[in-house]
Amino acid sequence: MNSADDVNNINTKKDLSKYRLEKAKNCLQAAKTLLEHELYEDATNRA
Repeated sequence: MNSADDVNNINTKKDLSKYRLEKAKNCLQAAKTLLEHELYEDATNRA
């Protein structure tokens, strides 16, 4: 499922909360990966 599909499936506040939480988890994982590879400038932009 892509981002456009995700946005189209938001029907309730609970759906929106789940969507935002999932996006935040993905962003945090990306920041951790960047930190592991010592890409500090890019990691701080995601944190």
